[in-house]
Amino acid sequence: MINQDQTTPKTSKEWNNLGVKCMNNKEYDKAIDSFYNAIKLDSKNADAWVNRGNAYSQKGLDDKAFECYNEAIKANPNHFGALNELGRAYISKDKIDEAIKLLEKASDLDPNSPDVLNNLGKAYAAKNHFIKAIKTFEKAIKLNPKISEIWINLGDTYTEAHDWNIFGAKSTEKDIFMKAIECYEEVLKLEPENRDFRKRVGDTYRIIKEYNEAVEHYDKINDYDRIIQVYEEIAGFSPENALARIKLKKAYETKLANVKTPKEICEVGKLFVSKEFYDKAIESFITAFKIDPKFVDAYDDLGQVYWIKKDYDKVIETYNMILKFDLHNTIALNNIGEAYFYKCEYDKAIDYYDKAIKIDSKKTEIWINRGNAYSAKEAYEKAVECFDEALKLGELEYLATKNIKKIVDFMNSYLLK
Repeated sequence: MINQDQTTPKTSKEWNNLGVKCMNNKEYDKAIDSFYNAIKLDSKNADAWVNRGNAYSQKGLDDKAFECYNEAIKANPNHFGALNELGRAYISKDKIDEAIKLLEKASDLDPNSPDVLNNLGKAYAAKNHFIKAIKTFEKAIKLNPKISEIWINLGDTYTEAHDWNIFGAKSTEKDIFMKAIECYEEVLKLEPENRDFRKRVGDTYRIIKEYNEAVEHYDKINDYDRIIQVYEEIAGFSPENALARIKLKKAYETKLANVKTPKEICEVGKLFVSKEFYDKAIESFITAFKIDPKFVDAYDDLGQVYWIKKDYDKVIETYNMILKFDLHNTIALNNIGEAYFYKCEYDKAIDYYDKAIKIDSKKTEIWINRGNAYSAKEAYEKAVECFDEALKLGELEYLATKNIKKIVDFMNSYLLK
């Protein structure tokens, strides 16, 4: 729609100019209408066809854009913009041969267009013509070194070509990745705040095992997870790599300092556990339940550390903290019972298993644990009763891991003697 205070365009050129103004204002529907009117007055107006295609492209209507670019070529087979845009469209449709034909023609018309050279380089790379692609991108960069996309495409081409052995025997895989990194570093000079791309640079350094450089880039964007992955990778080369373990522990500590919720803190605590940094894990879990005294997972995670350390008194103390606000927590009751079992205090163990079973009699594990406690007391009839209850629940896979059926058969045969 044209505002009443505007003069209605009369010629195809005027409608096209109005459409360009609408495009600049991101009024794409108005732009499409204006270009339509331009084409209606002159179907050979290739500029209007290309512009209409660009408007459709901005709206994500790529098929309609493609139709417009084709019409532009019909109107003027040597239209530079139409050749470039249709070539770009063919790349997106993975019709690379058609794209190259159009883009080479566009480049002949204007050899100094970085945009055309960038598109042509992408088409060459898609055909694995890496040397051609690299030379094309380099030419585009000489014309305009301030376009991030061209540096990215050049870097990506080196990355894709690293195992094709096209650079001669003197070039190692690392050399080629370093070429890619040089390109990516240029992007960061143009866009120093681009977090995603800094991550990408770090990832590329990591591929060639330049870990210090990778960590330097991750550190600039506070990507603690990737820093941790690096040090885990280094430590994985040698379990005795003390320096890597020190750096890994520091990475975990840095991540811990930058999380706030009990759940996040516990996740970091589990990382400490995974590498046997138990003291730091304990600190983490205690911090979590200090923030939220009813966050059960923190107590459970802490209890599991004490299980690893075989500190049964601490296991009992930790799970009793859950019972202070949740008397019906069968996980806590079962763990306390099991801790007493390992302390050979079987009556106390049975007492806690009984409490858990009164709350939920469908827990196979608790029946088995109760049976083990009676078995340890040589109260085999009671033990068999417990194991029979476990068998009734029918968790066959779990029961098989505990050999419960064999145990029951053995005890029954013992009792019959």
